[in-house]
Formats: sequence, C-alpha cells, structure tokens
Amino acid sequence: MTPARSLDIRAGVLTPVSFFMSVSNLVEETALFVEAYSRYRKIWENGRGPQNLAPYGHVEFPSQIPIHLGMFQGMAEEFLRELANELNRLDTHIEQLGAWMEVHKRYDQEDQMSLIMEFIEPLATVTFGQPSALRSRYIFSLSHTSHQANLHSQEGWSESKLPSDGGINYKVMKRCSENWAAFTRFAERFDNIDDSPWKTQTREYRNKYHHRFPPRFELGQTEYITRSIHEDGNASYGFGGAEPLSIDSLLPHLREQHQQARSCFDLYSELIKEQWAAIYVS
Repeated sequence: MTPARSLDIRAGVLTPVSFFMSVSNLVEETALFVEAYSRYRKIWENGRGPQNLAPYGHVEFPSQIPIHLGMFQGMAEEFLRELANELNRLDTHIEQLGAWMEVHKRYDQEDQMSLIMEFIEPLATVTFGQPSALRSRYIFSLSHTSHQANLHSQEGWSESKLPSDGGINYKVMKRCSENWAAFTRFAERFDNIDDSPWKTQTREYRNKYHHRFPPRFELGQTEYITRSIHEDGNASYGFGGAEPLSIDSLLPHLREQHQQARSCFDLYSELIKEQWAAIYVS
C-alpha cells in the first residue's frame, strides 16, 4: 500500500490529509468497483427486486370520446403513467439500496467510502427525496384532473378556479377535489406521504440537501456549528456535529413511504374513474 493524497470527507473537514487506502491507483479502484458491482448483481439476481409495482393502462377510456373531454383523458393517462413510473422507480431504488448495503458491509472503511461515493450516495440522494417528489406530483395531478372534471360537472366552475402551474399547492388540490367522494379516502392516506415522522427520521434530509447541508450517509459528519434564535431574540451557538444517516435503519421507513404513496395511486385511480363516469355520456 502507498499513502494517497485526498480530502478527509469522513470528518467533514476539507483539508488535504495523507492516509493509507486499500486502493492506491485507478487500476485498483476499477478492480474494487468491478468486484463490488458483481457482488451487488449476484444479490440482485438472488431475490432482490421491486415488491409492489404500480400498473399501467389499468384505467381504460373509450377509443373515441367527445373532443371537449380530451383534456381530461390526456391528462389522466399521462399523470397515471408518470406516477406509476415514479412509484416503480422508488420501489426499485429501495431494493437496490438494500442490496448495496449488503455489499458495503463486506469492505473496510476506506473501501466503503469509495463505494459510497461511486454507487451508494448518488442513489440514496435521489431515493430519499422521492417521497417529497411524489407528494408534489400528486398535488399537481389531482388539481388538474379534478379541475377538468369540475368544468364539465360542477355548475359555476370556471377556468379561473385553477391558478397557473406555479401556484398549485395542497390547498388548490383540496379545493378542486373535495367535492368528489373518492377524494376523502385519498386525502387520509395522502397525509402520510413525506409526513413529520419521516422528516424527523431523516433529519430533514431532503430539505437540507436542497437548501443547506444535509447529513451524510454512513460516514462523515456535518453541522459542526449551529445557530439558534430564541423567543427573546437572543442567539445561541451549538458545537458538535451531526452523525451520518444509517441507510439500513431507514430502509423500513422508506419502504413505508412507498407503501403509502402506492396506496394513494390506487385511490387516485378510483377518483379518475369516478370523475370519468360523471362527465362521460356514451
């Protein structure tokens, strides 16, 4: 082994240090990555995989419809397809992370750091943000399809009831959808997506990733100095550092987030069927 120059990202301090690594050049690094990926694929082939895929094309529309209902049909088909894509991506990513964590445990800390940066952290960064993304996609989708259904079924409903896309939020979704029976059950389950317990478990990872500095995964610390403002207006400072997130311990909670979002997909499908039945006359 030969010492390598690098950055001490485990400590969160960006100062050059020298340390001994099990990989000392690109050839050895490539060999490590090929070996680790081969182990990952063997685990994947031996039983890992999506557990609850969302269906496609399960809400059927007639081959010919009145032109004024084209907006509803087009939006419903697109939104259901893209929500299924996102749900199935999350389902797959959860299992991929599980497989990678099995591989990760077989290596020493230096190799673990290499594997985290090359394979695990990019996947985890996307995956831990998907519950929030799904919540936003549902808000957008229901607002539009409910608005289209209301235009053809609710007296006095007009285009002015739905703001431009940038102004669509939870209140808009509720206002557009609450007059439909299927929305009540959807709303009950929807409140569990990206909820307070999930945010606490991940220590606000998604929000901090986009707006501050998030906790790391598995190795390293952040937030060595924190500042707080008290009710009396005075500030205080804390010192210490935030420990990394454990992917293994969070995977069951991530799976629960997927299950909640997957249930919402079925309930949204029922809402689409209810609305179509109300506006389409064969």
